[in-house]
Amino acid sequence: TLSERVRHIVTSAFASRRLVVFSGGEAKGDGEILEEIRQLAEGGATGSIVGRNSFQRPYPKALELLGNIIAIYRAAAEKPNP
Repeated sequence: TLSERVRHIVTSAFASRRLVVFSGGEAKGDGEILEEIRQLAEGGATGSIVGRNSFQRPYPKALELLGNIIAIYRAAAEKPNP
């Protein structure tokens, strides 16, 4: 799964002692983006580059999307590490 691959990458980054940010890719729908972000966060990613996926939306929709992304990463950060 994506989260397992991300976990492997994060663990390989100096035994998880480095921040790991993933680049976004092609434009996607909100559901696709948020699911990808959930899996990245579950795998231990520190963040995501989502420029195209935020800038190509109307301003209110972009703010909503970014708020949802922040919430996903905050929730993941509050979970204890296995």
